[in-house]
Amino acid sequence: MSGEREHEFTLALAGEHGELTDEMLDRFFEAGCDDALVSISAGRLFVDFARPGASMKDALVKAIRDVRAAGFEVDRIATSELVTKAEIARRLGRTRQRVGQWVADEGGFSAFPPPACPIIDGHSLWRWREVAQWAYENNLAKRTAWEQAQDVELINSILSYCSQKQESPVEFEGLVEALDGAAAYPSRPSVGEARRG
Repeated sequence: MSGEREHEFTLALAGEHGELTDEMLDRFFEAGCDDALVSISAGRLFVDFARPGASMKDALVKAIRDVRAAGFEVDRIATSELVTKAEIARRLGRTRQRVGQWVADEGGFSAFPPPACPIIDGHSLWRWREVAQWAYENNLAKRTAWEQAQDVELINSILSYCSQKQESPVEFEGLVEALDGAAAYPSRPSVGEARRG
């Protein structure tokens, strides 16, 4: 279809499964997942897609709908949203040393986003969405990389929201009410403004 390109991604499905059967594969095929490779690892089903779409978001939404039509539920898009310097280097096609310079605010670029959580085993972790935005703003990555990072994080958040609401509805609603009443959510600054502030 005009304007569409192929997007590759993996969906991790909910629940535990002992084995992958022909009946399960038939269900995927009949639901429209004929462009997918289904596998199982440690009881978790994974579905690798090469799905055409006008955007990554469109391809992901269509794939999730097809998986649900096959009678399975998607747990999350199987990609890490928290990344180390080494993973940032891999995704942006740069060296770890160069990423280290960015983190140290060297090299003439705007301030690098702060880590998302404390150092773990000697390594800081960053939110990939924030790093992708920073890279785009500094002409180090295409806008599509930032948009895809946003889409993946948003869809995973929605999938987690729906799962938690279904598993513990009473506790979930109580927490949502408590958090909504705690304070109004302020508008978020850009990556550079957050670091400079």
